[in-house]
Amino acid sequence: MSRKSSIDARKIQILWLIVREYIKSGYATGSKSLVRDEGMDISPATIRNDMKQLEEMWLVYQPYNSAGRLPTTRGIRMYVDYLIEVAPQRYIGTPIMSQEDALEFHDDRLYDLVSALSGATHDLAFCSSPDSGIYCIAGISHFLRKHSETLGEQVFSILDTVENRTLFTRTISNLAQPGRITVCIGEENILPELESCALMVADITLAGHRCHLGLLGSKRTDYGFNLSVLRTMGV
Repeated sequence: MSRKSSIDARKIQILWLIVREYIKSGYATGSKSLVRDEGMDISPATIRNDMKQLEEMWLVYQPYNSAGRLPTTRGIRMYVDYLIEVAPQRYIGTPIMSQEDALEFHDDRLYDLVSALSGATHDLAFCSSPDSGIYCIAGISHFLRKHSETLGEQVFSILDTVENRTLFTRTISNLAQPGRITVCIGEENILPELESCALMVADITLAGHRCHLGLLGSKRTDYGFNLSVLRTMGV
């Protein structure tokens, strides 16, 4: 039985709201705010009881006494698995990849592609082709502006890791799976330097070349939006 099927719909709704607030603001969610801001038609006491049960399932935690709840990596994973099932199949916006991108393959074209991907998401974007040995990253400034407050001093070891071409390309190559987007959250990441991050990797084909295209952000990244953008790549 999956974690999702083992809890009722109301607790799933509460978990989703806790995760979404964490992604939006980084703040813990309290029972009163769910009644006041989300219009849940149940008492704060009932919500607190549901939160306690979610905590017993290791899906949320209380950072300190009298605080609301924050999602654990396990709770975010459950939310992301749901998004992978139901998120829009395509990003509605300016296309990230043109027909020329799909037919041409060279360094400049790949860099333009990852630059556009980072520009749409404001996360760090990367592309590695094991066929050609090409590796490019873009969006370091986006990554710093969006995630420095959340990640603090860790941003430097994270960027050092991404710039370690051999280590990082080997890692994403091991994660990439044809026909799907692989998402690693927090401590799910193999590399300890990325344990505060969310890493997404898509295995795509460009002009006959296999490529690993992806995004790196903090655990507070916009998972639903990023999944829909990556799906424009033909995943």
